[in-house]
Amino acid sequence: MSTTNRTAALSAYRYVLRATRVAFNSDPVALNGSRSQIRAGFKADRNVTDEAEIKEKIQYIKDIGLILRTNVVQAQKKSEDDNNFGEF
Repeated sequence: MSTTNRTAALSAYRYVLRATRVAFNSDPVALNGSRSQIRAGFKADRNVTDEAEIKEKIQYIKDIGLILRTNVVQAQKKSEDDNNFGEF
């Protein structure tokens, strides 16, 4: 992996981890699960050598981070006996 791709991959990794913190801040189970999945995915792709495939995977993880930051909403119940959810 070239130095440029390595830097881009690390930047994307940090970006998506920060995005999980934004999306799942009040849900430790979802936060830990999403971070575990991200780590496992990066470890599985550690030995990829094809430059085009590396760039594709970097773009994919950046897209995931963007989706987490902009499209994930988590609601919280106001009370256990109520089916209404609080404000988002």
